[in-house]
Formats: sequence, structure tokens, C-alpha cells
Amino acid sequence: MRNKLQTFTEFSQTLLPHETQYLLSVQNLEDAVRLEILKQVDFNSRQIKQFTPYDPTIDKLKYTLFPE
Repeated sequence: MRNKLQTFTEFSQTLLPHETQYLLSVQNLEDAVRLEILKQVDFNSRQIKQFTPYDPTIDKLKYTLFPE
């Protein structure tokens, strides 16, 4: 069975730390949940040996690239 957020997880694992740092520096997210997701992507990009899974209880639309 496929993980709920497998596609997002695979995508986020391709991002490099300097890319996520840049995204954090230019972000203008008004949604606190999306900002926390971006911070977790940044954290995971910096942790080579320790991956923190993304929260599957968050609405999957919050993981999209385009705001509603």
C-alpha cells in the first residue's frame, strides 16, 4: 500500500538545504500550517540520517504548491 504522502515525500527528498533555506527566506505564506510544512521540509533536507515523516493527519491539500 502506498503512503498517503509518498509523492510529496519523494519530491521533498530531492530538495537541497540551500534550496529550502531560500524558500524560507522568500516565503510569504499566510497559512501557519503550510509554513510549518515548509519548515519541516527544510529540517528534513538538513538531516541526512534522520528523516521525520510528514503528518498524514494534515489535509493533503495543504501539501500542494499552490495556495487556495
